[in-house]
Amino acid sequence: MPLVSSSCALTLDFAKFTGGEGVDAGPRDAGDGGDAALPDGCTLAPETCNGADDDCDGTIDEEPTECSVTHGVVECIAGACGLSMCDSGFADCDGDSSTCEAETRVDHGNCGGCTTPCGPVQSCNGGTCTNILEGWAIYLTGMSAVDYRAEALAAVTDGVIGAGQIFGSTNRLESIGLTPDPPSPQFWGPVYRLSSTGSIAWVKLIRNPSVGIEAIATDVTDNAYVVGVSSDAEDVIYDGSVLRNRTDGAGFIVAVDSAGSFRWGHHYGLVGRALDVAVGMDQDIWVVGQYQGELRVDGNAFPSETHPRGNFVVRQRSNAAIVFAVGFAEDDLPAQFVAVDAAGNSYLYGHSPDDFRVRSLGPDGAVRWNAVFACPGGFTGSKGIAVSNGVVMIAGSCSGDVSIGSDLVAPPFVAGLDAGTGNPLWNRANQSATPTERIAGLADGFLRVGTTGIDPVSFGFGDLPRPGGRDAFVEVLGISGAHRYGYLVGSNGSDQGTSAAMSRDESTLYVGGSASATMMFGGMSHINSTGGGDAFVAQLTR
Repeated sequence: MPLVSSSCALTLDFAKFTGGEGVDAGPRDAGDGGDAALPDGCTLAPETCNGADDDCDGTIDEEPTECSVTHGVVECIAGACGLSMCDSGFADCDGDSSTCEAETRVDHGNCGGCTTPCGPVQSCNGGTCTNILEGWAIYLTGMSAVDYRAEALAAVTDGVIGAGQIFGSTNRLESIGLTPDPPSPQFWGPVYRLSSTGSIAWVKLIRNPSVGIEAIATDVTDNAYVVGVSSDAEDVIYDGSVLRNRTDGAGFIVAVDSAGSFRWGHHYGLVGRALDVAVGMDQDIWVVGQYQGELRVDGNAFPSETHPRGNFVVRQRSNAAIVFAVGFAEDDLPAQFVAVDAAGNSYLYGHSPDDFRVRSLGPDGAVRWNAVFACPGGFTGSKGIAVSNGVVMIAGSCSGDVSIGSDLVAPPFVAGLDAGTGNPLWNRANQSATPTERIAGLADGFLRVGTTGIDPVSFGFGDLPRPGGRDAFVEVLGISGAHRYGYLVGSNGSDQGTSAAMSRDESTLYVGGSASATMMFGGMSHINSTGGGDAFVAQLTR
């Protein structure tokens, strides 16, 4: 016999309540008398965990409305909510019964179960601690005083395609197999492909008096899309192919095939910058950036998207055909980064002087949701956005605490948002030892890269071997923000981490940046720099 509350037990007529003869068992709050279908003396209310049958269904404390837990199942026992069990792959390791916070498949500190940490140079994979195996490192220049960084990396079938920036004279470009034209000192943008063994498959060059490379993305057939900014009213030239500049400085995109051959390219403007690029599951391309006046894409004007200063998002087919082009006033959405999920929803991210802003668009460009996170201290800086398995991760920094949900988060920070609503899910504050420069989404987690401070780096699980000075770092996180593993790459000088990519099977990690001395990781020397500020790419296989 079901348990009932004391207020209902003496008068409960089960024939009447369950629809006996002559009684309509429809909604329990229906009937001629308003509550005629309810047990006598019982007042209908939402079920709560209090030892009573609030919803008058003959059962006490079933599915109370206030009992819930993240990644787990709760039950009501003796009038109090309690954790019954965690979902598979999660555990309650902090004693807070409101959450099953540890993602034990990938949690570095609780690998396979609570209080089972991995070592500082191990990763947690499938609940097992595994060693990170060293790979190789390569310098991309070899002359002194070269200002060159590996600005962007993207995975291809057997290695990575990268793009960077170099300032130098003729002999500096010849050191990587390029002959500049004209030969006078200026900025150039090398684009290159490295195999998984570290060999250079090809190197091409983007030319402009002051070209700036911002980002790169690749599709499933290893086509690459490079975006950036050109200065002055001169053309951008890629390996002999000319992108006619229609304004005084504009953002640009160059599309190349797997062999580095030019496919197509054009400018965005009027005056503007192309800041980020992403490729969707359908192989469409999303580009975001800044512009002034009328929005134009390869000469196609969009008069309705005119702003004195604005930011744009453009969706294009892999053959350059425009699906849509949308502009936003700069004070509405300062879009500087973009990510795309498997359903074709896009996520735009940027910063204004005193807040961070995220906007999600549907596949047709319609707004799905907006999220704003205030930083009254100002001096904000957005560092990237990525999406993985229903979670959006953002990174940023400012001069004061950031309001994320109900939390005041000390910068630099990373935070996870619900991809369907924009609501905050988690955050990691005060990443001052490892401020993020760039992030990327994985199949079930995230990747972030940046430059360390001079203090020891531990990610919370023991100091990592330091090459020396300031180093490039890379960290892999689960979708719950849990640390999976991290590593340092650099020389004994002052280095930078500017880019990272994971192989498509997620077994190999590539890190890019600049370094000025002997490249080291895993406590061992790998390759020497003959100059200062040389661009490097390192491979780590785990």
